[in-house]
Amino acid sequence: TDEQRILSWGGGTVRVWNAVNGEQVGFGKQHEYVNGAVFSSDGQRIVSWGSGHLGAGSKVLIWDVATSRQIGPWLKGNGALFSPDGQRILIWSSTALRIWDVANSRQIGPSMKQESVVYGVLFSSDEQHILTWHYDGTVRLWEVSSGKQIVPSMKHDGPVKGAVFFNNQQRILSWSEDGTVRVWDAASGKQSSPSMKHEDIVTGALFSTDEKLILTWSYDGTARLWDSVTGQQIGPSMKHENSFINGALFSPDGQSILTWFGDKTARLWSIWGEILISQPIIMSYRLKL
Repeated sequence: TDEQRILSWGGGTVRVWNAVNGEQVGFGKQHEYVNGAVFSSDGQRIVSWGSGHLGAGSKVLIWDVATSRQIGPWLKGNGALFSPDGQRILIWSSTALRIWDVANSRQIGPSMKQESVVYGVLFSSDEQHILTWHYDGTVRLWEVSSGKQIVPSMKHDGPVKGAVFFNNQQRILSWSEDGTVRVWDAASGKQSSPSMKHEDIVTGALFSTDEKLILTWSYDGTARLWDSVTGQQIGPSMKHENSFINGALFSPDGQSILTWFGDKTARLWSIWGEILISQPIIMSYRLKL
């Protein structure tokens, strides 16, 4: 949000910290176990989700940051996401998606019924559409106003780990346990370029600022760079022998890539796959994403 606060969760607690002095400024034990939490875009609210008290199952709670008080009733769900304007919350369970109005504590529109376990969701920037990805290997696009799926399911050969919109929401990028990263046409649901292939589960992907490049990383121990239009790999794979990759990030100028590995080392690469720096991770970095 304003980069002055840090939101953390663990065990049964959700907590807010002052990023300057490290002091806790709100919250405490709220669930039996917390699975996740996120700020609204204006930083005034938090939504958290996890197991409930007294056998209540998975539940979602909304909080006022200034008072640390709960807003409205608890809601049933496995996860939640604020809309870009912070006025609505998208809640998902294994069987349905629902949109909840925060101010009025009521559901907006019909529930979107799900045929497979939902792994994740994303609002479009105009809040008119919702992207979901699933255990059954599908990526699905929904219309918020009608609650209906609007293009055929986009199909991988294994559970989907994540998905994002790009190219002004005209295309969709997804990555999967089948070892592929795929680009889809949002208007038709059809794959628009050849699959980008790793040798193992793809665990993450992101775009360069100009969306011309796609950076991916996988359990195969590599990060790879791709042309977002053709799906062709650019340069050699970025690999650290005998260690898995935990994540990757473009530099602000887009000319280099930072990767970090399971053996507690980090490497800085040129976008052509040349190692610039390799060293142990000996300090924490504050990254603005």
